[in-house]
Formats: sequence, C-alpha cells, structure tokens
Amino acid sequence: MLGLSQEKLAETANLSWQTVNSIECHRTWVSDKTLESLADALNIASYQLLFPTEGTTPKPVDSNETIEKLVKIKRALDGLFEDIVNLTR
Repeated sequence: MLGLSQEKLAETANLSWQTVNSIECHRTWVSDKTLESLADALNIASYQLLFPTEGTTPKPVDSNETIEKLVKIKRALDGLFEDIVNLTR
C-alpha cells in the first residue's frame, strides 16, 4: 500500500530482503522481534500486521501446518504450551 519494494522495507527494518520475501510469500514463521522491526519500519502497531488488508481473503488454514507452527511455539514458550492446548479442547 505504501509502494515500498521488498528491498527498501528490508533496509528500513534492518532485515534481509530474503527474509521479507519469505514472509510475504508465507514461507517462514515471523518472530515477535521481526514483527516489531517491520511494524517500526512501517510506522504502525505490530498487531496491525496480523490483520488482512482490505480486499484480500485470509489464507485457508491447513491443520498440519497449524500443528507444525504450534510445535514451534511450544518449543519457544515451553511451560505455557500446556495451558494453550487445554484452552483449545
């Protein structure tokens, strides 16, 4: 929406253009630090990056992909994961 190239956004956010490309193409999981760097570069709140933009349709959720992402979160948050699982039951 701002007309930034991946290279310019990456430079402003202090990331590699490959990282920005992987995020945009849904090939990588975004860390909270990367999310904050992107939000700062775009001068928006980080939560705003989690909402679909106007006129787009959210990507369908793949249960296997979701499970893999939850496992990554488990490794990062270890003790809190059991609470999250119990909430989803």
